[in-house]
Amino acid sequence: MKTCMLKPDGRPDQLVLNGLDCPQLYSKPERTLRRRSLLVRFDESRKAESAFWLVFNTLSWNDVTFLMGVFRVESDWALFRALCREYKVRVA
Repeated sequence: MKTCMLKPDGRPDQLVLNGLDCPQLYSKPERTLRRRSLLVRFDESRKAESAFWLVFNTLSWNDVTFLMGVFRVESDWALFRALCREYKVRVA
């Protein structure tokens, strides 16, 4: 029996405790879908540090924890810098 962790739009289908969401909970296709569903918010924003910061602050703690696992960073600030690097946005 396989448990699907995601709804079709990429949001988690099951309750995940705060801070415990990580890529290892998902199958590879689910991981990719979840990552893309979170990063689409950054795709749609202006490519500026302030715009990215506003989008970053809309993420839930589970989303931040998941992305920290994807980007293999230890803090939310390191994740923000990694996201900016990913989109070639300069951080002051």
